[in-house]
Amino acid sequence: MIIPEHWYYMLVNIGCLLVPFMFSFHPKLQFHKQWKAFGIGVLFMMAVFIPWDIYFTANGIWGFNDKYTCGIFLGGLPIEEWLFFICIPYACVFTFHCFSILLKKTPAQRLFYYLAWALAILYLIIAIAYNERWYTFTSHLLCSVLLLYHLIKKSKFLSLFMFMYAIILVPFI
Repeated sequence: MIIPEHWYYMLVNIGCLLVPFMFSFHPKLQFHKQWKAFGIGVLFMMAVFIPWDIYFTANGIWGFNDKYTCGIFLGGLPIEEWLFFICIPYACVFTFHCFSILLKKTPAQRLFYYLAWALAILYLIIAIAYNERWYTFTSHLLCSVLLLYHLIKKSKFLSLFMFMYAIILVPFI
């Protein structure tokens, strides 16, 4: 069976949600017990980033290829984009949850500490260099500020997050 192209974005969302959802009930992981907290976090995140997405889409800063979406739009965004803000964070938070349970200590913790500092400085430099490009400036500045916040606060989650992020980037590369 050949799946029509206009379902591709929807399938990416479903694919990213399916395995984490199924393993959410695993006795050792029990991520389903975190759903309320996850739901509150996702609603907060969507309250910030859906308007951001609508604004940047409406202003032509980015867009969506109709060839890969099902054609249902809400607020100028394809329904798949709305689902993206649920499915992808679910997969990422689930993955972080798994790493936090299964790893007793983050490998190369010091390396990720220095990497976080380097990235925070790099993102700040990029934000300054591209201050006339609203999206690039805002994204890099916010990323730099958040990294610096966690570094200064000495967040115990940062090195685990950096390690997990490095691992989940492999399939995307």
